[in-house]
Amino acid sequence: MREPDPRFADQMLMGRFDPIAISAGLGVGLLIFFAGLIYWGNRFKALRRTTIIFWGLVGGAVLIGAAVAINHSEGFAPLLAAGLAVIAIAGLFVLAGATPAALGLLADISEAFPHDRGAIMGLYSVFLALGQIIGALIGGFAADDFGIDGLLVATLVLLGVALVPLAQLRRWEHQVGMNPQTGHAPGLEARSGR
Repeated sequence: MREPDPRFADQMLMGRFDPIAISAGLGVGLLIFFAGLIYWGNRFKALRRTTIIFWGLVGGAVLIGAAVAINHSEGFAPLLAAGLAVIAIAGLFVLAGATPAALGLLADISEAFPHDRGAIMGLYSVFLALGQIIGALIGGFAADDFGIDGLLVATLVLLGVALVPLAQLRRWEHQVGMNPQTGHAPGLEARSGR
């Protein structure tokens, strides 16, 4: 975002910011993300975790769509650019819900296997690290070839890929954390239809 690249002169988010502006943008983004974490983390009683994750993915797609429009907003009226920024902020807020929902779902899964909880959390750490490495490689190659647009499109594709395992999780989410004595999942009955 700091270094201009003549290959991507038409991309507004490419090389047009000084370090202070980048830091300020990251700070605002973190505040919005944390607000989303708190908001969505308190919705577990009303919504299924997979529903929150799904809406988080939709929020991510909205954020990316707004970012692509902002990236090509040279010549846009200031009011339109501000509107795109508000849409991006809203998308980030909704995207933040996927994190606590995924961790909550993992906690529910590990609750059913108390003796294997350490192994489950260890596997989570390994897969999280692998996802970060693979995502960074894909994003790096996409950004080298297509600038910020490449990074955004690669992210959108990965969000789409995430829908596949989410659909599988949704099928058996109601069984997660089942109490063997009662046959019920505590707290999940209220969310079963949402």
